[in-house]
Amino acid sequence: MVSMLFGFAEREGYYDVGLGNGIVETVAKISADFRPDAVGLFLEYFSAARSYALHIKKALGPWFLEDRDDGHSQCWRSWQLAWVLSRGGLANAVGALWPWLECAKPSEQIAALALLADVADYVVQPELRSVVTECPLPFSAEPRIDTP
Repeated sequence: MVSMLFGFAEREGYYDVGLGNGIVETVAKISADFRPDAVGLFLEYFSAARSYALHIKKALGPWFLEDRDDGHSQCWRSWQLAWVLSRGGLANAVGALWPWLECAKPSEQIAALALLADVADYVVQPELRSVVTECPLPFSAEPRIDTP
């Protein structure tokens, strides 16, 4: 359902960051019971990455990990999606994205790796939780840390 809501927030190349903030804030409020749809979130993330690459007239490549514009709505979309996926923990994200990590298409591999890098940032740096939206998220929105 959450993946679908992010999809509704993006229409014809325009992404409404405010709607995305609302989705993130709702997930933060239900964090204890929330289980992210990793596949749906990845597909939305891949869409955001491709849209941003098209906007700056580059092929999606390794640059996406380090060279995103925090003034562009599709970059915000990618960070919001990663934050939501981080609620399920890094191990769950890696397991769910494994098919794209093994994919023969470099653009899909790069998007999966970039998403996992963003998820890892949110898992290991809880202070980043307020970076996703313009308002701080509640302390209870901490991600679950995977433990053996």
